[in-house]
Amino acid sequence: MGADLILCYVAVKRNQPLDWTHVRETFSKYAADVYKGETTTLDSGEWEMFTEDLDPDEEIEVRLRELEEKVYVLIEELKDFIEGDSRDTTSFSVGEYNIYVTGGMSWGDSPSDTYDAINFLFNFPNSVWQEAGFEV
Repeated sequence: MGADLILCYVAVKRNQPLDWTHVRETFSKYAADVYKGETTTLDSGEWEMFTEDLDPDEEIEVRLRELEEKVYVLIEELKDFIEGDSRDTTSFSVGEYNIYVTGGMSWGDSPSDTYDAINFLFNFPNSVWQEAGFEV
């Protein structure tokens, strides 16, 4: 068996800066809704791994704050992916959009840390991405 090329991408309208506070709040609110059982559209296996270290004996408010912090870390990686100068990402323009791409060759493992973060965020529905200011 050989390696596979796996990629994740994000599209942002050129000349339309993202409001990163709004992005964090949008993704965090949706994650909290999933955690509280108000919606269930995220991949259950990846979600369980993402939330496995939240102590079920803690008060729900404490767990939701911890979940929010975990989402913030992913959004910071997303921000670095879009605004940073990382060796495992690239970008190009198509029409009025900037397209940001990460990934690489995989032999069953992850091609990069950036890929892992963006790939997990891909589990969020398009409506969350759109609400946060991205193009889907």
